[in-house]
Amino acid sequence: MNTNRGTPKVLLIGEHDKGIGQPFSPMTISGRRLRGLIDQLSLPAVLINMMRPDQTRPSRKQIDLLVRKQRRSGATVFLGRKVERELRDHIPQGVYLPHPASRARAHREHLKRGLREILEQSL
Repeated sequence: MNTNRGTPKVLLIGEHDKGIGQPFSPMTISGRRLRGLIDQLSLPAVLINMMRPDQTRPSRKQIDLLVRKQRRSGATVFLGRKVERELRDHIPQGVYLPHPASRARAHREHLKRGLREILEQSL
C-alpha cells in the first residue's frame, strides 16, 4: 500500500473489521478488492473502521477520533451507505462510494472511478 509522506492521504472509512483486527483485511473479499484498487491506483490511503464489530453504532469517542483524523486527511471516503448515514452529520465533506464487497459490478466500477477521481483531484 502506498504511504507517500508528501501527499495528503485519503481516509477510507469502513464499518468494522468482522473481528479480524485489521480494517479491510486481505482475508476478506472487501479487503482484497479495496487493497487491490489502492495498489493499482497508487492511492495514498489510510484504512480505518468507524466502530468495533460488537457495536451497532459508533460511540461519541469513535466519532471524535474519525473527525480528528479527517482533519489531517486530503479526502474522506465513506465506504458504504451505513457508514455514510452514521457519519454524514459529523463529516459533511466526506464522499460516499460503494462498499468494495458489493456484488453489483456497477457499484464496483463506481468505487474504482470515484477513487481515481479523488486521486486526480489531489494531484
